Amino acid sequence: MKEVLIGKRTDVFRAKEASDYAEDCAFSIVYGVHYETLDLLAKDVDEANIWVTGLMSLMTITNGNDHLVDERETWLVECFEERARAVRPDEHKACLSQDEVSCLIYDMSSTFPLQRIKQRIKEFQRTKTDEGLLVDVDCFLELYKDITTRPEIYHLLIRHANKEYMTVDDLITFLEVEQGMMNVSREHAVALIEQFEPSSSSRTNCHLHIEGLTRFLLSESCFDPEQRLVCQDMTQPLAHYFIASSHNTYLVEDQLKGPSSIEGYIQALINGCRFLEMDVWDGSDDDPVIFHGHTLTSKVPFRRAVEAIRIHAFEKSHYPLILCIEVHCSVKQQLIMVDLLKTSLGPMLLLSGARDGIIDEATGLHHLPSPEALKNKILILGRKLPQPSPPSQPPPPPPPVILTITPEDDTAGGGDVTEDDESAESISARNNERPGSIKRIRLARPFSDLINYCQFQRFKSFTHSAKQGNCCCVESIPECVALKLAHSTPEEFVQHTRRFLTRVYPSGIRVDSSNFSPQDVWNCGVQIAAMNYQSVGLMMDMNTARFSQNGNCGYVLKPTVMREDVPLYNIHKKEIPGVTPHTVHIKIISAINLPKPTGAATKGDVIDPFAKLEVYGIPSDCCEFRTKTVLNNGVNPVFDETFEFRLAFPDLALIRFVLLDDECIGDDFIAQYCIPMDCMQTGYRHVRLKSLYGKDIPNCYLFIHIAVTNKNGGGKSMRTGISGLLLRHQRQMESLKPAGVKVIDDLLKNITPAFKEAAELKDNVARAILIFKEECGQNQAANVKQCVRSLLNKFPAVASSGGEVSPLKIQIHGAYPEIGLTGLTVSEHPRKVLTAFDNVIAQCRYVIDNADRVTAALAGAHKTLLELYEEMQAPPTSPGGPRLKKTAKISEHVYWNIRLLKGHGDLAEQTLLECQDFVKKVREALSASSGVTHYV
Repeated sequence: MKEVLIGKRTDVFRAKEASDYAEDCAFSIVYGVHYETLDLLAKDVDEANIWVTGLMSLMTITNGNDHLVDERETWLVECFEERARAVRPDEHKACLSQDEVSCLIYDMSSTFPLQRIKQRIKEFQRTKTDEGLLVDVDCFLELYKDITTRPEIYHLLIRHANKEYMTVDDLITFLEVEQGMMNVSREHAVALIEQFEPSSSSRTNCHLHIEGLTRFLLSESCFDPEQRLVCQDMTQPLAHYFIASSHNTYLVEDQLKGPSSIEGYIQALINGCRFLEMDVWDGSDDDPVIFHGHTLTSKVPFRRAVEAIRIHAFEKSHYPLILCIEVHCSVKQQLIMVDLLKTSLGPMLLLSGARDGIIDEATGLHHLPSPEALKNKILILGRKLPQPSPPSQPPPPPPPVILTITPEDDTAGGGDVTEDDESAESISARNNERPGSIKRIRLARPFSDLINYCQFQRFKSFTHSAKQGNCCCVESIPECVALKLAHSTPEEFVQHTRRFLTRVYPSGIRVDSSNFSPQDVWNCGVQIAAMNYQSVGLMMDMNTARFSQNGNCGYVLKPTVMREDVPLYNIHKKEIPGVTPHTVHIKIISAINLPKPTGAATKGDVIDPFAKLEVYGIPSDCCEFRTKTVLNNGVNPVFDETFEFRLAFPDLALIRFVLLDDECIGDDFIAQYCIPMDCMQTGYRHVRLKSLYGKDIPNCYLFIHIAVTNKNGGGKSMRTGISGLLLRHQRQMESLKPAGVKVIDDLLKNITPAFKEAAELKDNVARAILIFKEECGQNQAANVKQCVRSLLNKFPAVASSGGEVSPLKIQIHGAYPEIGLTGLTVSEHPRKVLTAFDNVIAQCRYVIDNADRVTAALAGAHKTLLELYEEMQAPPTSPGGPRLKKTAKISEHVYWNIRLLKGHGDLAEQTLLECQDFVKKVREALSASSGVTHYV
């Protein structure tokens, strides 16, 4: 046997229809000098794993690697005998009671609960005739291996090491090939063995057994450690960030009659929230109170809330905190509020700032300051009075601030919503308010002076906001209106949120404090999605996941395409210019220690779990998958199912894993975990599952494998051979649209060849890489090192008079790596693999030689077209200039072409980087190879 291929990797399997056989049940044996294949199908995944593991073990024995001492068993015996001597020093024969064995196994492998270990030992002892006697070493070995050995990790170990332990070289290969680590040194691999391998003799021999591998994999979180710290650019304007925001922060239950508490502010700040809300009303004894007006909710003294905020404002994050204060109290108590804010918050309170923002010297436009510039500062959001008239003119009376009070029978919530901006549920309702429904109150100038960069303004339309032009205005939109705008005018919505802070708040009918989906408004760039932090469930899981990145500081930088001057982004498109789609492969392998569902009192201790994989993002990216149900096993259910999906906009995507108990009527919730796509690490990872309330569940994990490819494509994995795959991968070419204006159409005609070449560069390289992977017997998600390793394995050394000689000669010191033949006889299939490799290198060379030329041409055309587009948005400066017709159709076509040119320019640049990286990784993989002839 030469090799065991897992999955449908041979021509025989690829010739079959994709739905005929399960991918994970197929495997092939490569044997003989001519590399013939024997293709086999197992009845299920478990049987396939057993066969593959057994065949690889046979190959190891055949290669003469079975002479090593079983270090694992020696270590286990030593541990047992040491514990027996400690608890029973007078016994001649080492033995322990059942409880003592339970404690020993728990100490050695604390992943499993002690109660479960005791139960398993009792079940084991019932099968013995000498039940009740002490446990000897042989019985202990059997018990320990049965309880602690996870078969899915054992199969993984055998597949990667071909034996029951990993050497340093095996571990390096595993880390680089599977875990995505780069340039792993031997010192690092040895350090990992020292850290995770429990056996001292194995550590001395630098061997990692299954205990050490299991401990290592449990430490490998799927969350990128870099994202646990602030790692994004924090010098952009505030409008360029998503901001963790709460709604009616003081409420800790429902919106009608539940209690109010300063604990709401404390918990929100501890969870990283950077936007808090206060509804301030007149209180007794001139003590303002925070209260959800016109409801039965309780009241909180304003001074206590401010003091709690002072203490906890910057515990979790040092970036600015925004206090949204809706004033419903008298001028007298407004002045008391001002005094409390100034004396309690002191230097933390931002008192100075331009009314209309900061001027950008490059563009002349005003913009908001950055989170970095506002570190450790508290900003007040509220209504701001106009500036007072100059002294030479008689001052007019202070204009009143208009707050809407809608009668109960005219509001969606029936009077259970606050006054001010949340009293109307639609723009039309606001614009058609009856004169009798308006209440005028007077705003104190000292309170108005506290407000600088965050000035409340009612939203009327995108056009109205653009005419006003004040970037310091913060506009609030109810969720129902925001969703309509996201559906009807998404590009205008994104352009609006590029400059203006926009808040979307829950509908008034959500009296139970439920939440809307924040993803729907994040897709349009809305910075402030106000969430009811006291509620639990999917929506808060998404919110928690979004702000878990960037050090959980409460600010997440929006993707580049949402911050550009010209809107090139539409959430309803399946292709986003300038964004490389990702294809994600996630294998849900197993889970351990799943708890019983909360409230499932009528059910026994055994559950029937299944896993769901949910994807949230722009509409075209949303999808959902489900594994099979594993009956009567919550301890270590094995799912072993792979799912593949395409993300057109991975920067906004969230991945959520949910474990449920299969029931006839409704599936009971067990656990969940949600993570941004940007934070996911590839490879074998353990996901620390969380409860319904977002708390970590002790020793409860989901074991998964993640692979990501940034190719264009989608659908199922490769199942129908090269021809079917290439048909699916052929890019649907989007064409440039003529505008009917000569200067523009001439420009488009000249740039069309470069436009098409950019797409062809990407497609040709992707096609060559896919063929290479297929010829190597690897799947689409395989990385470069896996493919090179597979290629070299197809050319084993040949015995000669001077010793073993490789049929390959490798050149790695030139501009591009080369693999040639030494002249020894090689069969046809390995030659096909070598041909596929040569084709990939040739395509990469062409891209590296020509991508800069294509990118420069597209960039020049994009710049020129952008200038023409801007000229169309303003009157001609002189009669002699090009007279462009300002029709909506022309503007739409020009805008479309700008997007495509930008997208294809970025595509050519990204393809260049991918090719350079591919060549670099091939050179590294070949440099690390042994048994082949290298030449300069």
